[in-house]
Amino acid sequence: MQEGVTKIVSFGALSLYADTDDEHYGTLSWSIRKGYPRITVYTDNSNDKKGEFSYDKLITAPMDSVVVNMVLDSLLESIEGTTDTKNATECYNVKYVDNKPTDEIYLQATIVTGKDANGVVYLGAIQEGKKRVKFELLPRDKWHKFKTGDTTITDKAKLSARFAKAYHARLKALMDKHLADEATIKEQLPKDVSVTTF
Repeated sequence: MQEGVTKIVSFGALSLYADTDDEHYGTLSWSIRKGYPRITVYTDNSNDKKGEFSYDKLITAPMDSVVVNMVLDSLLESIEGTTDTKNATECYNVKYVDNKPTDEIYLQATIVTGKDANGVVYLGAIQEGKKRVKFELLPRDKWHKFKTGDTTITDKAKLSARFAKAYHARLKALMDKHLADEATIKEQLPKDVSVTTF
């Protein structure tokens, strides 16, 4: 990779959407930036049509390669757990002032997973002072219908349980693959250095 180039792996197929009002929606996406997983939430798309970008509508929840598995474990607990429960992972970072790091650590975002009173599993990332968006783990019924025998499943709790399990499995597989790739040393090393990758 060229020096100075930031490597980002984006899992666009796993993006989640949530209507925030009649015209706007929020998005949640997963990526790996410089070897560090993250959730990125845009709290609504109202500036998209204007071609503008606003940090007021952006939430970034950074993790490392171990903590992302803990978050995935929290998601699995929510899938398998009882209704009306919530787990949270607080993500802290170094505060920057004028594009320079300070000695101050602050709460950048909180990742939440849970199952609501209706049995629907959800995921999100929240930040103080910014709109909260709940991303329900449900299939988009415009494109797929699921049946048991001849009966279409309409129970959201059942659909969410199936979708959330599949979502968790796909996300974990992709994270594991790409984080393993990141852990592999790709630079030329002196001949007397032996490296074992795993």
